[in-house]
Amino acid sequence: MKDVYELLNDVDVDLSQYEEVELNDMEKKRIKKRLHQNLKAVIIPKVSKVIAAVLCVLVVAGFTLAKTAPTFAEGIPVVGKIIKHITGYDYAEFDKYTSVINKDVVKSEVTATLNEVMLDENQLRIASTFKSDDKFKGNSVLVRFPEIYINGKHLNVGGGSTGQFLDSNTYLNVDTLDIHNVKVPDNISMKVVYNEVQFLDEKGNENKKITGPWAFEFNVSKSEIEKNTKVIKLNNSVATSDIKMNLKELRITPLTTNLTYKLKGDKSANFIIKDDKGNELIEEGSGYGTDGLIGGVKGEYEGYSSFSAVSKEAKKLYIIPYYNYLDKKNGESKFTKTEPVKWNNEAITLKQDDKNKIIISKIQRKDGKIYVDYKTEGVSVKLQARRLYLYNSSKEQMVRSHGNDNMKDIVNSNDTLHAVFKDDGSSDIYVGTDNMGEISILKDNEFTVDLN
Repeated sequence: MKDVYELLNDVDVDLSQYEEVELNDMEKKRIKKRLHQNLKAVIIPKVSKVIAAVLCVLVVAGFTLAKTAPTFAEGIPVVGKIIKHITGYDYAEFDKYTSVINKDVVKSEVTATLNEVMLDENQLRIASTFKSDDKFKGNSVLVRFPEIYINGKHLNVGGGSTGQFLDSNTYLNVDTLDIHNVKVPDNISMKVVYNEVQFLDEKGNENKKITGPWAFEFNVSKSEIEKNTKVIKLNNSVATSDIKMNLKELRITPLTTNLTYKLKGDKSANFIIKDDKGNELIEEGSGYGTDGLIGGVKGEYEGYSSFSAVSKEAKKLYIIPYYNYLDKKNGESKFTKTEPVKWNNEAITLKQDDKNKIIISKIQRKDGKIYVDYKTEGVSVKLQARRLYLYNSSKEQMVRSHGNDNMKDIVNSNDTLHAVFKDDGSSDIYVGTDNMGEISILKDNEFTVDLN
């Protein structure tokens, strides 16, 4: 299963503000391993005798984190357009709604620069760089989640972080906070405080830290983006034997898309969203929980799924709920890998099930790597893209280099995917996929949203 969900292996989630967290089955599997490896502890505040769960856990799918030996990012701009580059939003609209701050604070021989802020009705994203001439060398870095204040009031929401070395002395950190449930004024005074930078050992445990604080104060506005925000009320439901969800609204800004719902019970569906051009929105986070004792007793939750932006040219959205049996132990998941097939230098189609397939057009060996060009046909290019496996002559699976592929840039099945594997020198190459047996598309619950 690691191959399917490797994209989220390096997610950091800050849950220290919450008393109890509800995650769906897929999210637990995605982040459990990395939380154990990368966080020394999750500190839960003392609670009263009556425990109330608090809504908002954000799982952020980001680029590869530098938690072991530094791997230097290529092509990430140092000044401006950082968030745009990382999110993969390659369109001019993005620049209109991102504030470039570029303020420096020096503390404990570390220079922290708050580079950019992106703010809309759904998310707050903050890009910062931390630079030191000698502190970072040979270390794995983790920047602790910042404290955020809006007009003097502490912003108490869920969030996640991604980060990567730009060079041996400079670490880039991007924090994403979910604010869809918070009333944020159009024009605000914001304060961002980073309190410490941690260094991690090979097991992901803290071995030392540098303390700040590195504090920034500035003004930012979301009034312009709010003019172009569309809220669509929904009257749709997702109902199966163990899922009961009422979808509330779709909030679409020029930069993000947010789907909110009410949930009865502890099973949640996931969603694929496509537009009428065949482009698939990128899921960036999801979570659900209760906002008090009554909801917890009744098993009633409020939740959301956040996605990338909708194209300005789109006229319709197709919303496809699906269920993931990843953590099921009752036999409902029938996930299996297909029998490897020998590559004979000609196009080959790998069938996953009756509606999904992978078509390989080219495989090339070069400089100790194997490069594969392929496309997908089926329900979701994002669900299918990482289900291509290569094997050597002994039918042993080869290692895929996810940092060198173009997965994050592909949103349409008409586009060619490029995958890179480490070449172990085997004489023959075999290819395979899996049957997507842990995914169940809820066809009866699909619906269309008219954007006009």
